[in-house]
Formats: sequence, C-alpha cells, structure tokens
Amino acid sequence: MSEAYRRFARALRNACALVVKPVGSGAWFLNYPFRPWRRTLADRERLDLLRLLLPEAPVCGFLVDDDHYETLLAAIGVERSVPTSQAPWLFLPTEDALRSLDQLYEGNWSLFLFDRTPTEPPPVPRGLGLDPDTVRQCLDELGASVAVLSLPDDLEWLVVLAVREVEPPLG
Repeated sequence: MSEAYRRFARALRNACALVVKPVGSGAWFLNYPFRPWRRTLADRERLDLLRLLLPEAPVCGFLVDDDHYETLLAAIGVERSVPTSQAPWLFLPTEDALRSLDQLYEGNWSLFLFDRTPTEPPPVPRGLGLDPDTVRQCLDELGASVAVLSLPDDLEWLVVLAVREVEPPLG
C-alpha cells in the first residue's frame, strides 16, 4: 500500500467534523455532520482528504450530466471549448477540480482520479450504485485509482479506492 493511501486512512481516523463510515476495506461513506455549524469544517476536511490522494492520481475525470457539465465549466472558468467527444467526461488537473467542487452542491456527480489523462474518453459506467465492489470493478475497467460518488444534495460521498489493503479507519 502506498504512503498516500496510508496518510488518507490515518486522516479518516482523525476527521473531526465528518462522519466517516467504513463500508468494507478501501471504501467509506463521508457524511456531513448533523450540526450545521460544523459544515464549513467538513467541507475543508473532504477536500483535504482528497488532496492526500493526489500523489497517486493527479488527473481528475468528472462524470456529470448535462446540467452539471455547464455548471462545472463555469466554475473553473472554461468556455464550452471542451471537445464534445469527451462529454460527459471532463478531465482536469485534480487541484482545479477540487476547487470547483463547491459549485456542485446539488450532488449526483462522480469523480474518478487517474494517474494520467486517458488518451480516449473512457466508457461511461452504467449502474454504478453504492456497492463498493461494483464501484471497484468500474475503477478497474476505467483504469482509475479512486472514485468519489456524490449523493443527492452533496451531503454524502462514497469514496472507493482501487486497492483493498487499506485498514478500516475506525476500529
């Protein structure tokens, strides 16, 4: 297991605003806290957690529907110059993608971290669901390292690593 994954697992154990629920080895639900005044800290913790994975996967592939696609492009200040052959994928340096997450507060988006930009747009996964094993199979098919699935209203994320040998963060 890489040092980035170890740091990520350690940071999950130390999260103070997020509610972290392990759902198997290498998969967690990150929930917003029940107390609204802790949400700003929770937002920061979610982004800090994802930043720990950047050494493993510096390229972000957003998979969003048409409504969110325009929102995401506007959030990062890009005109619709992205080749439509890549849609519904949008590949960005991960740090740019992380800065734009607050614009996607409605949820229902997926983010995949890759070690490099795919030469061809990957196939669009169908029926991802919330089963970590299904998501991990999708990661294998896409050649991605990490998946982050945002549920409706962006209150809960499912984070799944391609590797399984990450100890559960709580225990």
